[in-house]
Amino acid sequence: MNQPCTKELDYLARIARREAGRLKILYVSPYFKPTRCYGDAVEPSYRLCLSLARIGREVRVLTTNADGLDRVLPVSNRREHATTAGFRVRYCQRLMRHSVSPGLLHYLFQ
Repeated sequence: MNQPCTKELDYLARIARREAGRLKILYVSPYFKPTRCYGDAVEPSYRLCLSLARIGREVRVLTTNADGLDRVLPVSNRREHATTAGFRVRYCQRLMRHSVSPGLLHYLFQ
């Protein structure tokens, strides 16, 4: 029977330590990029998620497809969207004017 060599065990141990220390972050917001209706309020949220992803954190955003009171974003709410910034966003269907979304609560408590 072949025993794994010390070099392989060291490599696997490094991977296990790295993954065990990986912090997972869920950012929940009633709106997120690419919405434009809320002006500059969206940019700090996006930059925070971007910065956290760049330092190796696993970031997921849970939000609605709201783009103001009367519009919704043209994004699919059936799947998570991977961003080029290195994090994932799930848009949930908004039901009322003020970002009420039962789907958001469903994913939040899964």
